[in-house]
Amino acid sequence: MPGSPFVFERAEPAGVAKSMDSLLKQIGLTRASLGGRDEVEDPLYDSWVVFACVQVLTEAVRQVPICIWESDSPDASEVGEDHPIRKLFNMPNSDMGLSDLLAAGISHRKLSGEDWWFLMDAEGKPIVPSYDARSPIPFPTQIVPVSGSYVEDARDPSTGRVIQVQYGASSTAAPPVFPIGSTVHFYDYNPADPQRGLSPIDAAMRVISVGFQTERYQEAVMRGGGPGAFLKYEEGMSNEEEFRLQESANEAMRDPDVVGGFKVLTGKVDVVPNPATPKDMLQRETLSWVRDTVCSILQVPPPVIGNYDTATYNNVTEAYRQFWQSVKGYLDSLAEKINSHFLGRLQDPRLAGCYVSFDYSGIASLQEDHSAKYKLAADLAAMGVGLSFNDAARMLGLEIETVETASTVFVPMSNTVFGKNDTNTGEAEPVAPPPAPAVEPEPVVEQPVEPRSKMLETREERVAFVEAIYAKTLDKAERRLASDVLTWLRRYERAQRERIRDFAENGPNALKSAGERVVKAWTEQEVDRYLLLQQDEWAKQLDALITTSLTATWAEGLADTAEMLGVVQIEVTNPRILRLIADQRAQIVEGVTSRLADEIRDKLLTRLSTATSTPELASDLLEVLPELDEGLSSAFVNKEARALTIARTETGKAYNSAAYEEYKAEGVKGLRWVASNDATTRESHRELDGRVVAPGEEFKPGLRYPNDPNGAADEVINCRCVVAPVV
Repeated sequence: MPGSPFVFERAEPAGVAKSMDSLLKQIGLTRASLGGRDEVEDPLYDSWVVFACVQVLTEAVRQVPICIWESDSPDASEVGEDHPIRKLFNMPNSDMGLSDLLAAGISHRKLSGEDWWFLMDAEGKPIVPSYDARSPIPFPTQIVPVSGSYVEDARDPSTGRVIQVQYGASSTAAPPVFPIGSTVHFYDYNPADPQRGLSPIDAAMRVISVGFQTERYQEAVMRGGGPGAFLKYEEGMSNEEEFRLQESANEAMRDPDVVGGFKVLTGKVDVVPNPATPKDMLQRETLSWVRDTVCSILQVPPPVIGNYDTATYNNVTEAYRQFWQSVKGYLDSLAEKINSHFLGRLQDPRLAGCYVSFDYSGIASLQEDHSAKYKLAADLAAMGVGLSFNDAARMLGLEIETVETASTVFVPMSNTVFGKNDTNTGEAEPVAPPPAPAVEPEPVVEQPVEPRSKMLETREERVAFVEAIYAKTLDKAERRLASDVLTWLRRYERAQRERIRDFAENGPNALKSAGERVVKAWTEQEVDRYLLLQQDEWAKQLDALITTSLTATWAEGLADTAEMLGVVQIEVTNPRILRLIADQRAQIVEGVTSRLADEIRDKLLTRLSTATSTPELASDLLEVLPELDEGLSSAFVNKEARALTIARTETGKAYNSAAYEEYKAEGVKGLRWVASNDATTRESHRELDGRVVAPGEEFKPGLRYPNDPNGAADEVINCRCVVAPVV
């Protein structure tokens, strides 16, 4: 290169070689060269924001349990583990479980706007030949979810309606063509094509592309050590020489060896840095704008994917609440479509009547704002009612971590306890408010008053009284609580089976790796430690499930009794009432979990009595797994009956206890035992029917009223008697 100010020397027979290629390899200065693909091809892989949003969405739907009900009636029970619909959802195909099916669905909807369920028989063929998406269908053996991006459709030439669909062909053979009747189509409405979906990503693609190009440039700058520079010659050159030099430079800059090479400069030339820096290009602002826009379109607030710019406790909490509201909206629409376009089309009427919904009770962000309850708990603790903040919070149904300093109980020197209570309990009446200014009463004409509670002197009157209470309140309360308990029992059974199987397959090796001691034989301690579920955790879950139902029954008992007497009812937030509800909850939880654990332990020990050592535990368990399954089945065989017994006993206890507290507060003259007088009534309770005692006295030992918590088990279990006032 004649006249070049750069000299690059290397040992060659021809002496000194000068070229633009060798020049650039000396100085290592080029413009920032953009690497990789020129355009976005797959947003899930090309945009970290899209990937992060899809990840948190899929993890979210995995956390929400699905409930399968026998019908859409509010009083319906959940189906059992061996129900065909639950078994299908638990394993929709050989590669997926229920959580995978849900995760695939929301991923497909966000990325393509569509999720197709291909309904197949055992051989992977369509279950019906119908071209009508509303046609009745047999029960499928498999469900295969497919993203709309991989589904091609065929349409009726005369109507334009989709009649067939097919998803991406494999390398060996094309999958079968599915009539539209053998599919369920979940999609976001597309005004340009109402039969196919519109993806949120389609709307965000331009923004995603801006972020993609910004990141490409940012990467190039980092790889090149900066934004590049200009070479400024002191001596002029002809246009032809400049063009030839530029072409040679362009070619050399494609050589990866140029970047980061040695920088040897000679002659009269200036290196002028590129004045356009990344800061000038507002890369940070651009990427933040892209992130926020994509998050908005995908309905995932930035804090949920780990961005806490300008974050505070309140706005992060609100972000998670909004996120879960959008997830709930998606799952609710999914359940609606499953009910109408899948379950509702099944040919078997017993299956077609089933109904699915999602259980959001475990999602903290979707629960009610407990601020008012926390304030009430603090107020109760400060009033001197004999309650600590921790106690009051628990009685209000709040889940809190125990705070040592919040266990202090403040009681005034007068020992006055706030609330409407009977003096026979050792608790005083509330302090009377200051008297109102005297007002001259208007003359009132005396009118005969019809008492709201009847005398119930005859057996027929008493039977009608019981039937009216059950029709109005207790039948519904029983079904409500039975459903909660049954839900817990089914979850418990499923988790117990999984724990035993998991230990059989993985536990012994884990114990050996951890250096655990060798177990010589299966004993109660080993069964409790390795096979049984953690009772404390499951007790908390049961308590969380029953609290709302039980509190509602107490509230209904107080309201019904106050209405009968024509008085203002005691509020369910009264400290004494809250304490009684908490005591009942504790008794239920302890009784159910401990008895169930004892029963399961006995079943397991009976079948594991021959195990000898830890290395053999796996084989021992695997060999007797069928027997263990049988044993567990016998322990849970009467789940429905067990749940109903618990519900009947505890709703009666809650209702009668509430009535008793109201009667005491109003100072009724006496309490009357009113038996249900049906085929299930105990003979001893028939003898008590119509008997009257003063409040606080016992009808018989341990029974101040029907279902008294102090009563013996054989006097209260399944009791359907009630207590009535004598005024």
